[in-house]
Amino acid sequence: MNVAFHTTQLDDADVLQRLGEGLEPLVAVRQVVERGAVAVARIDLKGSLVNACVFERSGLRTYVAYNPQAIERATVFSDGTQICVPPGETVRRIVEDPCGLPADLNSDRRVNGADLAILLNEWGPCEVSCVADLDGDGLMEVITGSHIQEWDGTLRCTTDLRDGWPAVADLDGDGDGEIVVSGSSAIHIFDHNCGLIDAWALEDDGRGGPPTIADYDGDGVPEIGLPSKLFYATYELDGTLKWTTPVNDDSSNCTGSSVFDFEEDGYAEVVYADEVDLWIISGYSGRPLLRYAGHSSGTDNEYPLIVDVDGDGETEILHAGNFGLYVLGSIDGWAPSRPVWNQHAYWLTNINDDLTIPSPTPQNWPEYNSFRSGDLRVNAGQGARLVDAKPFVHDICEIECEDGTVQVALSPNNEGLADAVDGVNLAIYAEQTDGSRVLKEALSAEDLHRAGYATEGVVLELAMTDIPTGTLILVADDDGTGTGVIEECDETNNEVRLEDLCVED
Repeated sequence: MNVAFHTTQLDDADVLQRLGEGLEPLVAVRQVVERGAVAVARIDLKGSLVNACVFERSGLRTYVAYNPQAIERATVFSDGTQICVPPGETVRRIVEDPCGLPADLNSDRRVNGADLAILLNEWGPCEVSCVADLDGDGLMEVITGSHIQEWDGTLRCTTDLRDGWPAVADLDGDGDGEIVVSGSSAIHIFDHNCGLIDAWALEDDGRGGPPTIADYDGDGVPEIGLPSKLFYATYELDGTLKWTTPVNDDSSNCTGSSVFDFEEDGYAEVVYADEVDLWIISGYSGRPLLRYAGHSSGTDNEYPLIVDVDGDGETEILHAGNFGLYVLGSIDGWAPSRPVWNQHAYWLTNINDDLTIPSPTPQNWPEYNSFRSGDLRVNAGQGARLVDAKPFVHDICEIECEDGTVQVALSPNNEGLADAVDGVNLAIYAEQTDGSRVLKEALSAEDLHRAGYATEGVVLELAMTDIPTGTLILVADDDGTGTGVIEECDETNNEVRLEDLCVED
């Protein structure tokens, strides 16, 4: 795994490094500006795909990796006093594209770190375009905030916006991609021919960061989320505000976010970092679930990545701040994710795990229908506002095993977001030697079973002669007939097996 990022306030720390191989430095950035961003990819500095420009300021060198095939102007590698100068031009050339390589912006006849600071601080962060097959013709379109181009560079249409951060998904279920554009204190939605579908202002006067599209509330329909100056906000596709949560980003007020279902419960969580904290936020309610106070950033348009950094089958959060790169994980382990997050305008089908690019690149919908989301599971509304019936075991008492009995304290549990109006039944079966089941108890419920609660436990005392294999099977939403009656958000988690009862170690 290789990681590339830029940041600030590092005091001679290397910031473009190779993870997993002793933090071998690839390119050292000594002094840049108060910004930070991160991308995960394999970087080859030996071939012609990546060259380096050198800035020098007060004896400190700044190295910037770039792809010379992607830009026409940068071809010369110099000794540090002037860099990336095309033939026939001087270092006094002012850059025409604020997202291109810097030249002598402060007219001191030197190209150095001061010019890079001017570039990023005065023009601000550069919007990131994306490429997708909007209309399903097998050919990719180039999408910006201001226009759409065909694969050959032909202009398809314009949006009448100056620019912005585009994100793409099928928002109306017609099979074609729609474009969500942010970055002008508002959200605009366009069809694949730049026709305006809807637009609304943000909740504060901030610029607004790159949009994330995902099923935030588990209802099977995507929502739009983004941070701004004072709030992170999520919206339904018609602009209805779902929730806001306070953030602190007075710097750029245009950072991004990612989305992932860490607990695999059908409800996505938002991962976002402002100037002072990194947050994991409930996608359903907007309630903060985790705060990491070790983060600090001057903020640009960076956002945390969801990636399996160490290949252990569990996801980690990868991010960069003022003091370098850091990785966060869970002691108990989070759900598995991919080992790659290759670009800012990321979606799940635009790159393979081996870093090859699928050609033609498949649309991200209808299978995932997300943008800047790491969720690998196809979400068909598993987290919708429904009941989720599960057995709950309070305790198992085996001190009377010598007398041939075992005691089990149990109850049905409702882990969904809707109340079970008629309660949740629970059946207890004993597994037989031939694999069949024999009903031992059926606990019926007639009272309201509220969302997120277990009922009062019931203690059952069972004879081990009735449990020939030492295994009990508890089934929620089962009245003893083997069938369920409740529509649940997850029908696969109704059973719990209690094995090796009264079996000595």
